[in-house]
Amino acid sequence: MINSLESEYSLIGSLFLMAEAKPIRELYSIAVRLDDTDFADQLCATVYRHVKASILAERAFDIVTILDDIQGSRAPGPVLNLTDIGSKVMSQPGYSAIESHVAKVRDNSLRRKAIAAIGKLYEQLQTSDQTMQALGMAESSIQVLLQKVNGESSGLTHISELLPVWIDNAEKQYDGKPCEVGFTTGFAAADEMIGEELLKPGSLMVIGANPGKGKTALMVRQAIAIAEQYPDRVVQVY
Repeated sequence: MINSLESEYSLIGSLFLMAEAKPIRELYSIAVRLDDTDFADQLCATVYRHVKASILAERAFDIVTILDDIQGSRAPGPVLNLTDIGSKVMSQPGYSAIESHVAKVRDNSLRRKAIAAIGKLYEQLQTSDQTMQALGMAESSIQVLLQKVNGESSGLTHISELLPVWIDNAEKQYDGKPCEVGFTTGFAAADEMIGEELLKPGSLMVIGANPGKGKTALMVRQAIAIAEQYPDRVVQVY
């Protein structure tokens, strides 16, 4: 199996050291880039899952509290040994190399998932009568992996990433300072209903109405309005 157990333990150890030296919020950028499924070692995966939960909840943690959380949870997991885990993760001289550990763990995870996707495609092509369907599923799996490699988001954003931005904009508005403003809808009344920030990048607006009430026309008008604001950018309509 492709893995780097040294990097996995070093990454977790670095997170514990950062938690002692820095505000928990500064660990967000690390936590949101990896999941417990990215770890090959099940012990590391279990510890990281509880570490990440603490980070996202802005809850202080150390090796003892994390082990207590794991042992007190009902979820099945590996048998934990405090001495063994402590000696491995807390042997780090510092956390300055944490970015390289993240990159190594992430790269190995992508490699394992790519190999698994290729193996699944091989199996489906041997057994399935629907060749195009098998190829389509494989293409979808590979596309998700490519998005992760390119740093593109393919899922929802955790509220912990959004709150600091919202709070910062709210404080700027309260102090009368300029804040980030999004796109206009093309309709003054709609802009007034949405508020000063308008359609911010990365946001999702859902419009519901009965058939024939102008939903498509509204979408096209909004697309035109955004294109007129930013003539050098591309607007896609699905």
